[in-house]
Amino acid sequence: MTHIAEVKAEAIRLRTQEFLGLKEIATLLQISKSTASIWLEDFPLPADVLEKKRSFKNEKEVLRTKSCPATMLGMASEYIFIAKAMLAGFECFTPVSAGSRIDVVVGDHLFKCQVKTLASGRGAKKLPVRKIGCNSKTNTKSYVYSSKDVDFMIGVDVDTFDVYVVPIQDIAQYKSLVSINILSKYKNNFSVFITH
Repeated sequence: MTHIAEVKAEAIRLRTQEFLGLKEIATLLQISKSTASIWLEDFPLPADVLEKKRSFKNEKEVLRTKSCPATMLGMASEYIFIAKAMLAGFECFTPVSAGSRIDVVVGDHLFKCQVKTLASGRGAKKLPVRKIGCNSKTNTKSYVYSSKDVDFMIGVDVDTFDVYVVPIQDIAQYKSLVSINILSKYKNNFSVFITH
């Protein structure tokens, strides 16, 4: 049996005996999710297993939302980003003042970064590109970040620890939320701090 045939057989076993999802199988076997999907198209998960997975996912989301206030999620996102940036070889600095538009300063070029937790809803996760809250100087309730404020918008998926490192000018046309489907080339792409 060839190596590919062995991996495919293991994928089928994981699907039919352990009832794992495509993403889990792809991760375990170090294959792409699309390859797993093609190999397993004739091996759907049973309806009761699918229902349990959906129910568990919903319960997990409710528990995470209830047990972790927005401020804690924001801090967690900042720490996830800082840890991943440091592991990628970049120095990180955080401002001392609270309420700054800059959450983290990164690298030798001192890039100003605003870190946001990805928003969930209606399928795809999204990167918020504005600050919600009262601004006493302008008497407005929201503020859209621009290149005057930051160099990069950082989106952090607290479920997967994926980080989207997006130059602010690449999303300047958006006024509220940007789908991560549009931002896939920025996923865990810390090299933009070198090439920018």
